[in-house]
Amino acid sequence: MAKLKRYQYNKVDHIAGIVPIGGKALDFQMPWHDSLIPVAPDYLAIEQAVYQCLVAGCDTIWIVGHKGTTPLVRDRVGDILIDPSSIPGSPFYHYIKRKEVPVFYVPILPKDYDRRDSLGWSVLHGADVAFRVCCFISKWVAPTRYFCAFPYGITSTEFLRENRAKFFTGEVPMIFSYEGKSVKDGSHVPFFFSSGDYKKCRDIVKKKNIEDWEKRKEKDAREFTLQEIFEPLDTSNGSVVELPWFYDIGSWANYCKYTSSEQALLLKKHKEVFTREKRRIFPTEREINEQKEGKLETEIRGSED
Repeated sequence: MAKLKRYQYNKVDHIAGIVPIGGKALDFQMPWHDSLIPVAPDYLAIEQAVYQCLVAGCDTIWIVGHKGTTPLVRDRVGDILIDPSSIPGSPFYHYIKRKEVPVFYVPILPKDYDRRDSLGWSVLHGADVAFRVCCFISKWVAPTRYFCAFPYGITSTEFLRENRAKFFTGEVPMIFSYEGKSVKDGSHVPFFFSSGDYKKCRDIVKKKNIEDWEKRKEKDAREFTLQEIFEPLDTSNGSVVELPWFYDIGSWANYCKYTSSEQALLLKKHKEVFTREKRRIFPTEREINEQKEGKLETEIRGSED
């Protein structure tokens, strides 16, 4: 067997991918959720955001949204995905075994409904749940970095795959931009952030909420924009990476620009990644006992016959 070429890097322990689908509805006014709009044949916006997380090297993916939107999204995405770098024939193939990436669906808390369920808060809530759940298992599997991919932002996944080794160094947070605009400007551009960045952004939301109530504006946190929430992100020390191309489809006008572009004709779904497998549900103790009793009854009846 030929020796496989591997990346030479010091990988961080755990990169958690956050895909937010909460927040206020866009101006599409469709009977389904805005993240389910098509971006290519048999390819939805939520699926291309999940694929961005895969090519960026995420070990787990956390989709954050309202409880009512989860079943249809889960039916499309599934619970288990395949890392493109572990598929034979891929130009970035460097895993000997198939690497499975689990997908978790995080509901927005009822106390946040119509109060803090903005798109930016969904990112912070997903990072918080990912950290708490992983720490409950073991502190050694807790996420050290987070990668956020918006369904309403489409960019070159090949660029992410080619620079995947740089994302694993963990030296500084990386914020992507296009034509000088990033998530700090309210654009749906993907970005990396750390636990320290999460705390700063969370405190910003709490501080702004208190200030608004003190001024009697009575402005809920769900009205906060991405620009307001992620203002503390550090863009110094060369942490901003310019993307080769990017389309923000957060409005109908921008969506029309994307569908009439050349990239819309080249974008396609990698079906070998989306297995649409569902996570196995372990039987409860009661179900195990009922199953044993049923087997015992059939054995007794068989012996009597």
